[in-house]
Amino acid sequence: MKPTQRIRLERFVINPAIKALLRSPLHARLSDNFMLVSYRGRRSGRRRSLPVAYAATANGGFVIAAGDASVKHWWRNFRQERALELRVHGRRVSARARLATSPRDVSNAREVYIARFPRFAQTLSEDADVRFVLVEGEVTGDVGPP
Repeated sequence: MKPTQRIRLERFVINPAIKALLRSPLHARLSDNFMLVSYRGRRSGRRRSLPVAYAATANGGFVIAAGDASVKHWWRNFRQERALELRVHGRRVSARARLATSPRDVSNAREVYIARFPRFAQTLSEDADVRFVLVEGEVTGDVGPP
C-alpha cells in the first residue's frame, strides 16, 4: 500500500474510530498508547482533533511522533509553540507543544519514543521521514490512569 493510500485509510476510517473510542467510556483499552490532541489550525483557525500515539517523558510531558511527515501536515502547526488540549486516560488536559527542531531535542525525543515503542526503532531511524512534537511545561490536570 502506498503511503498516501495508507494515510487516507487512517484519516477517513481508522482515526475516526479511535477518536470515538478515546472519547467514550471504553477508552481504557487504548489510553495507555493513544491520546486525542486538539488544537486550532495555524492558518485556518479551525479546531482540529486527531488521535496520536504518545510516549511520556520523565518531566511529565509527552513526545508525539509524526511519521510520513512529508505527506502529513498536522505537525506543522507546532513549528512555533502553541496551546493544545489533550484527552489522556479519559481526562482533558491543557498543555503547550512545539516541534523538536534542535538535534539534541530530536535525539532525546527519538530515544524516549523508541524506549516506549521499541518495535518502531527502525522506522524512527535518523534518516526517517518523521517529526517529533514535544508537549512540555504547563501540562495542567491529572494525566495518569484513573
